[in-house]
Amino acid sequence: MEEKSVRLNSCDEDEFRSGIEEINGLLSRIYPPTSSIMQAVDIKGQDYATYYYSAFSGALDLDSSLAVYDKVKNLVRIVVLMDRYFEVGNQRYRRLGQALIARLKREGDESLKSIIRFNMKQFWPFWKFEGYTKTLMLNGYRFSESEIRNFNLFKSSDAPLLYAPVLEAAVPGFPHSASLIIHYNQALQDIEDDLEDIQEDLRDQMPNIFILASLGNNPSKAYSKLYKHRMNGSKLSILENSSETILGIVNEYVTSIEGIGVPDQFKFLKYLSRDYAERITKKLPACIQESQRPAAA
Repeated sequence: MEEKSVRLNSCDEDEFRSGIEEINGLLSRIYPPTSSIMQAVDIKGQDYATYYYSAFSGALDLDSSLAVYDKVKNLVRIVVLMDRYFEVGNQRYRRLGQALIARLKREGDESLKSIIRFNMKQFWPFWKFEGYTKTLMLNGYRFSESEIRNFNLFKSSDAPLLYAPVLEAAVPGFPHSASLIIHYNQALQDIEDDLEDIQEDLRDQMPNIFILASLGNNPSKAYSKLYKHRMNGSKLSILENSSETILGIVNEYVTSIEGIGVPDQFKFLKYLSRDYAERITKKLPACIQESQRPAAA
């Protein structure tokens, strides 16, 4: 692991992309999930290797970098479990999330306990805001591009509020500019997740920025109509009416990221930004084409 991490320091952008995926695979074997539900949670989580490698780039210490990875992964698990609870109301997710919080409060170091006590309370209002956004969506509200962007950035604020502070505690002098890029990168990944989850979010009646953008750009298409035809044609309508808005937000993020200065050891964060944006840009036309294919007989 240490050898591969050191080698990544000298990789170009294309080599880095494949190298970080290899490290992510190694990390998942070092810290395997303890149950099937945690396995599903870990798949839903994102970017674990980024936090490990950010710590390694800043401190060049394998043990402390692995500790950062473990802490971030547990925090992500809490967010994913509670997110699922607020989406579907299943008490099992809430109990698992609260049990993990209690364990980390008992076993974690002071920096992790502080993040759970203080930073997590700053992110907690997102779920209430998501519920408010859902009410607006179901009642036919037309969301502006600014409101959609703000919803996406709020949704991704677990990165700067919970995960980046783990790096700040472990890496002396960890730059705020790197935390800012990490926030944008999380926002890009959340956009990609929303693209993959359109059908699921439509079924569960949950806010999804593609659905929000579609409603704002097509006044004749009410949410009730999208929901009614969710198994036959709604996804194509959503994609056709939201793609331009979402790609505009993606390009805005990339432009902002490119203007942020970071020390050389953290420039790999911009490699990841371009990769995330490129994946969304490539997937959108493919998703539209897939939605246009007739259903199998």
